[in-house]
Amino acid sequence: MKGNNWENGFRSPLFIRWAGQFDAQKVSVPVKVEDLFPTLCHLAGIGIPDSLKLDGNILIDRKGQVLATGEPVFIAHHNPSGDSSYTSSKDPSGQAVPFTKEYISTFGFDSQRLALRKDDYKYIRESGDGQLFDLDSNPRELDEYELADDAIAGKMENDLQHWYRNIRSSEKAFTMPVFQIGYQKRRWTQIYACAPSAISEGLINKQHFLGNWGMPGDSAVYDINVHAEGEYDVYLVHEIEDFPEMLFQLRAGENTVNSWLTDSGNRDFGVLIEGERAYWNNFDLKETFRKSIVRSKLGSLFLSEHDKSLVLQLIDRTGEAKRSWDNRVIALQFELK
Repeated sequence: MKGNNWENGFRSPLFIRWAGQFDAQKVSVPVKVEDLFPTLCHLAGIGIPDSLKLDGNILIDRKGQVLATGEPVFIAHHNPSGDSSYTSSKDPSGQAVPFTKEYISTFGFDSQRLALRKDDYKYIRESGDGQLFDLDSNPRELDEYELADDAIAGKMENDLQHWYRNIRSSEKAFTMPVFQIGYQKRRWTQIYACAPSAISEGLINKQHFLGNWGMPGDSAVYDINVHAEGEYDVYLVHEIEDFPEMLFQLRAGENTVNSWLTDSGNRDFGVLIEGERAYWNNFDLKETFRKSIVRSKLGSLFLSEHDKSLVLQLIDRTGEAKRSWDNRVIALQFELK
């Protein structure tokens, strides 16, 4: 999945180096990013259960023999296109709209941005009629490849439709992430605020935060799987100017924790946040990590292995109750006590 299905956004060289194991060679067949995981697992001697049903293939074996055969590569824009009534002026393309069943039902084939690379041909659909290119003679995709009978274009269009139908029919297609709490007894877990399974009307989701908080009742739901049952200290990472005015609640089943937001004073946000350039004014200068980002302790919350969702809700505030795009929640952080 990419933000651009044309060659200038999609085509990249792949280098694999294993000192003392592989002889240098060049392979001229298209591969895809999904091939990397099974390839690296194979080279490391790690078996993959058949139940995972991975899309990728092993590219090279431990002796350096190339296994890649140049299978067709299906390409999709990272943002499925759905009904515009689900989007907002802050996110007109719907790039960060939660994948609810209702929204997914609007993902028709004709509105998607898809492509298929097969041998030297590439067929592209950009929310309209398809275009066929011969990448051997036209690698820059400057002029559409003309075929009198459109036989190749028609076959690739059918292949794309069949592939997309299989995606849509999968029970795991377009699902929001299930966050693993305490996996392998890890003491620290983070949930990105921008990955909810549902949000209340008025909140606006973006790539790096969930924004527009301000009215009591604003809420977001996150799907979870609790591996280590127990009491967790819970922190809310946010960028809210008037945060002391806000009372948040986090609920898991019948257990809740409520807290007026305060600055914990702890500037250790963890590598998952500090390693993301979106939270810096200048990613090359350590001192430019935004000081407006705050870590507030909500309190302690008991999580049971039976809990399958968390609800974060603004339940009260002092001052004027109004939403602001600048009221942004970035993450929930959990530390097993």
